[in-house]
Amino acid sequence: MICPKYGGNFSINQNCQKCNTPYSEIIADIRHDEMKRLFIKMGELMENHKSIDIEESLLACELINSSLLVPITITDDSLSVLTTKDKKGNYILLFTDKEEYDKNNNEIPARTNPFREILNLMDEHVDGFIINIASVACEIPRKYLEKYFLGDS
Repeated sequence: MICPKYGGNFSINQNCQKCNTPYSEIIADIRHDEMKRLFIKMGELMENHKSIDIEESLLACELINSSLLVPITITDDSLSVLTTKDKKGNYILLFTDKEEYDKNNNEIPARTNPFREILNLMDEHVDGFIINIASVACEIPRKYLEKYFLGDS
């Protein structure tokens, strides 16, 4: 994992190699309150059948500068990511902060990486991301990711 503060590497229950910040503190310090406000505003605009074009581009800026929490297990050099499936497809769960992560009752320790690294979790079996599934959730479909991120990676 990459420390969102200083870019050093760290692992579960180990300090960042660059800044020596403890794992629990790194995870607890991750917050994306503006992103959560955008989710609410986008929901209100959609309910009123108004355009969310500006908010979508603001969300892209927030995402590219984020380090979100991801429920991932690593065993024998293989990655297993917590997903949810609905009628639209299979979505990887992401969270803006530890409080949102804990609402999902995850027994998997929270991990984090810059959003650009999280995009590498996308494969042909994944249709996008759902952020904060247990509260004001935001679905980030593959079409949106291709428009803003996947085309230039």
